[in-house]
Amino acid sequence: MNGFDEYAPTRGPIPWKTIAIIGGTIILIVLIILGARWLISSKTEAGQQAAAIERVSSELDRTLLDCNTAEDPEQCRVDKVEAGASSIGAAEICNKLSDDTSITCVWQVALEQLDPKDCENINDDEKQEKCSDSVYRALATKDQNLSWCEKIISDVTRTRCVNTLSEEIAKTKGCTETGVDQTVCDRQTALNTAVASGDPAQCLVLTNNGDQVNCLDVVGVGDKDHDGLSASTESKLGTSDESTDSDGDGLSDYDEYHKYKTDPAKSDTDGDGYSDKVEIDGGYNPLGEGRL
Repeated sequence: MNGFDEYAPTRGPIPWKTIAIIGGTIILIVLIILGARWLISSKTEAGQQAAAIERVSSELDRTLLDCNTAEDPEQCRVDKVEAGASSIGAAEICNKLSDDTSITCVWQVALEQLDPKDCENINDDEKQEKCSDSVYRALATKDQNLSWCEKIISDVTRTRCVNTLSEEIAKTKGCTETGVDQTVCDRQTALNTAVASGDPAQCLVLTNNGDQVNCLDVVGVGDKDHDGLSASTESKLGTSDESTDSDGDGLSDYDEYHKYKTDPAKSDTDGDGYSDKVEIDGGYNPLGEGRL
């Protein structure tokens, strides 16, 4: 050992507060840099968009003069302005048009850009609302996200959006963490089960008329007993699709319905004590008094 060892400084651990301050400072600097870059980028994009709008607007002012000699000047103006607005996604250019044509132009751009803010270029409050509602519904469909539906102002449109989209989401994603009401998924499960059975009768058990139609579109109306009557027809008549003679009177369901006009669910249609077949075989009217 030399004479200086006892005076050698010892390095202890850095206090955690110091580490926290240094770390926080670094994070703050990074956030400031990222924020500045984002701000510069946003200003650049905004500047570029403004320049593009000004350029297209100036070009339109020149080309719209040509519409004065067109066969349909008004339609010429509409076509050119709509094309210009759509080309750069700038709804404000639509203001070169007037009245309903301007509204249609703005609405079109808003849907193309999927930006409800574009609808603010419409001066009519009611149509502005309908425009933004249609954009939110388009966003909901595109993203398969019910939260967009909730932004819709119109109660009717919002309800339709939720109902329609819920069914679509239930088909593809189910109800887990999708925001879809469980009853919608239960309906979809019942529909899938009915379709998978291949039995039209199972389709007719479904409680929703729309589901019945969708099910039968896939399965078909069916005719298990091959008597010429579809399952849906037999269901309406109260007959069985598994028996050609549901009432057991000796006449087929098909003949009773199409040929004799008797009730295929009743063996004695007119209730006179004689079965439909007995009356027909004897030449009597199965629907009432007298002979055939």
